[in-house]
Order: sequence, then C-alpha cells, then structure tokens
Amino acid sequence: ESADMALHLNRPPAQGYLNSSVRVRGEVSLHRIATGSIPVTVLRNGEFFVQTSADFASGTEKAGFAFNIPCDEEGSFRFELEIPTLTGELTNENNRTGFLLKVVRERLNIMALSGRLSWDLKFIGNALLTDPNAKTVHWSKLRDERWVCSRDLKPERAVRSPDMNEDLKIADVLILSGVSHDMLRPVEEEIVRRVEAGTLGLLILPSSQSFAELGYQGTLFEKLLPVVPGREIWRGTPGNLVLPSTETPYNFLRLLDDPIQNVEFFATLPKIEGIYEYDGLKSGSEVLINSTVRGNADLLPLMIRSRAGLGNVVLIAGGPLWPSGFRLVPTDRGFSPYSALVVNMCKWLANRREDAQVSIELASSRGYVGQGNNIRVWVMNSKNELQTNAQVMLNIKDERGNSTSLSCIETSEKGCYEAAFVPAFRGLHSLEAEARHQGRELGRAKSEILIEMPTAEFDEPVIKETLMAQLASDTGGVFVTVDQAKKIVEAIDSEPGQKLESKSIDLRDSWLLLIILLLLPMIEWYLRRIRGLS
Repeated sequence: ESADMALHLNRPPAQGYLNSSVRVRGEVSLHRIATGSIPVTVLRNGEFFVQTSADFASGTEKAGFAFNIPCDEEGSFRFELEIPTLTGELTNENNRTGFLLKVVRERLNIMALSGRLSWDLKFIGNALLTDPNAKTVHWSKLRDERWVCSRDLKPERAVRSPDMNEDLKIADVLILSGVSHDMLRPVEEEIVRRVEAGTLGLLILPSSQSFAELGYQGTLFEKLLPVVPGREIWRGTPGNLVLPSTETPYNFLRLLDDPIQNVEFFATLPKIEGIYEYDGLKSGSEVLINSTVRGNADLLPLMIRSRAGLGNVVLIAGGPLWPSGFRLVPTDRGFSPYSALVVNMCKWLANRREDAQVSIELASSRGYVGQGNNIRVWVMNSKNELQTNAQVMLNIKDERGNSTSLSCIETSEKGCYEAAFVPAFRGLHSLEAEARHQGRELGRAKSEILIEMPTAEFDEPVIKETLMAQLASDTGGVFVTVDQAKKIVEAIDSEPGQKLESKSIDLRDSWLLLIILLLLPMIEWYLRRIRGLS
C-alpha cells in the first residue's frame, strides 16, 4: 500500500453577502504517514490569501481545519487550497481542491401580511432583526377592520385603508399568515407576476383557516401553492420535526456542522401542535422537513418547497414554529439556531437573480472531470414573461482556451432550457448563454463553474480484507494477501482441458469436387455408348 495525503472540503460556501464573512471547513486525511501537522495554503484568484494547518492528535489519521473569508468586496472569487506533496504518493490529485464564492450586495426587504396578530410573525421579526441588513414591514389586520403596520417591530398608527403597493414593490420576500383572498385581490396579479419572475419569494404560514375558507380555490394565487388544496384535514396531533436526509442540499437547514447532530437537533425541538393534510403535492414539489404525524397514507410533510416560474415558494403546513415552545421547552442552544434558519431561508427565498431576460442556473458552483453537469437557462421576453420556443445556445470555454458549444433543449417547465456538459479538464470554465426567438436576440447571461478531479476512490486507500474475502466467496474465487500468492497458483487446475476446433472449407476450391464433376458426364457418355439411349 502506498502512502497518501488527501484534502477535503465540507460543503464549501457558494455565496456570501457584502460586509459579512463566511467560514470554510475542511479535513486532511493521512494514510501510512506519521506527522503532527500539515500546512494548508489558501489562494484567492491565484494570489496568497491565508495559511492554516490541520493538527493531528496522537494515533489519528484525520484532522480538521477552518478559516474565515471576509466578504468586503462584491464579485466572484476563486479559492484554491493546497497541501504539500510527497514523493511516491498514491496520487497527487487529491492534494488540492477549490471552490467559487460569489459575494453579492445585501438587500433583504421582508414584507409580512397577516389576518390577525401572530406570535409566529413576532418571532420571525425578532429573528430577522439579528441581521443588520434585513428590513421588515408587517401589516396586520385588527378586528375593527383597521390595519396596523410595524416597521422593524416598531408599530405605527392604525389605518383603515392601507397602501401596500410601495412596500410590495421593494419586497424581496413576502410572508402570508391567515390572509384571505379578499385582502390579496388588489395585489394578487402583482404578487404572481413577481414570484414567477424570480424577484419575490413567498413564505406561507399555517393559520386557523384552510385555503378553502380563505378563498384561494380557483384563483390566480392557487397555482403558486405547492399542494393540492382540494381536501384539507387538520390533524391536531403533536409531532416532531424530521429532516428527510442527513445531507440536505439547502444551507438554511444546516443549523449544525455535523449532519447527524443536525438531524438529531431538529428531532429534539419542541413539538408542533398540529398539521394540515392535503390531497397531495403538486408535480415538482419537494419536502424540506417531515413530521412524525401520520396521515391516511404516510407521514405528513411540514415544510414543502416548489418553484413557480423562477421564484421559490415555501409552505409550512403545521405549527406553531418552534420558538413558541421556547417559553416552555427551551433548547440548550438558545435563539440563534432559529434566527439562522429564518434569516438564511429568507435570503434563499429572495432568489437574487440578475434583472435580465436570460439567466443561468447551476446545481453547484463545482463540478468534476468526467461527470455530467446539468445546466439550466431561464429565458424571459421583454414583458418579463417566461418565453417558450426559444433557441438557446450555450458556449463553454475552459482555461486552455478550448471552446464547446451546446444547444439547450426546452424542458417541461415554461421558459426553462437545459443542456448536459461533461468536462474533460480541470480548472475554471466560463459559461455564456445566448437566447433568440424568431431571429431576434433576447439576451445573454454569463456564469462560471470550477471543475475538480474526482478523487473519491482515494478517500480510503486501504485494502478491506473482509469485503475482498466476501467478494471472492460470493463469486467462487479465492482471496489471499500478497505474501500468500502461492495459494492462488496451487489452486489453479493444472490438467489440460479439451480443445474443440472447427474448420470451414469452401467446396468451390476443392480438387475432389472438380474431379467428380468431370467424371459424371464421362460416365454418362460411356453408359450411353454401351447400352444405347434407352
């Protein structure tokens, strides 16, 4: 077995916000190497950024490291991490890795509408205030048909005819709680248009009234819901929160660094008091958080996510959210996990796409050589409507100057076009999409993706004898170590086997056939000569 050192990153960040910082965590693993510390060098855009180290405890082969990146400048940055290389290593490809970090200007305006005063919205407002760049506006209806507005939790004088248009224009996220369709009707078309355009995220909280009682059925707003609201049953059974997977792809659900501890933390939160059961989920909807409450068929989902055009919609089907339980069942981690969930979820819902007619969507800012990457391109027309039947070309250029052109195929989602790209080289790849419709250019979009070498096969360069022996036993073979190789030679059967050969001959090339063909007419002539024609 050869010695080897490997560098790994644990879910590197893809986006940061101006005037804040992000923390990067990684791990260095050793195999057949004894050392107390390994230096890790970090480069930003090819220049030295910082150096840290992974310190190994006695007898351990893995050690973690971490460093902070201050987001003091807007733009896209390439970070590369390296550890020293040794002569005779199993591979040097896993001695370096990297990621792309996009720093965007913070702009988070939250608008909330509620049919009555709500503790959940009070807790959400307190959580959002932990981020100095978040601004909140909360309109709540009182019993005497008046509306009261709170800006950053500071109440204003109640009014009877509120003007919400100005607040809605600058909102990045809209939160609804028990809002009837009559209240939404004046701004319904604007909400639907902005959500589908990707400039407004929507968070729907549970209320004491069903969607049918709120008047959503048969309206424009109904198509934004991630569930089928035909049949709604309230299950007043307390239940716990359950993450569907330890490796959730959404950062706002990663409250703890360790995936297993993160799942356990959600499971130990104060119980919800009940949850709605619907006819089913709409096509394309995704369950973010499950519950332990069982419905007619299966466990009922608590938090459901769907896409409406370019925008994100999240529905919380039960409640109340866990801060209501802080008064009775406080967690040992305080308010910070909840505030992190709310703030990061609102940032994700804000979906800060560039205000352009063409935008590129990548599943991740990192890819691997030889592995497919699905690239989606969203196209809109001059009216900010999703465009169908467009011609979309994607041009990909690597660091060596090689260029690849791909034609994007229209998907079942309106305005969405997709292409699959399999990179052949490591490094930074530039993407440029161009969309046309009826010969007229609609726009262009640019993005980047960092391609790394796939080194998963070197993560544990150890011969697992138990698995090898099991494989040999299942396939009728023999497993031995190198020093016992003679056993394989002795197990080989030395008796020669029977050999069967087949040979094909073309009769047209046979002299025997020629002689026979010549003899036949001669025999006939002889017989006719002796015996006559009869």
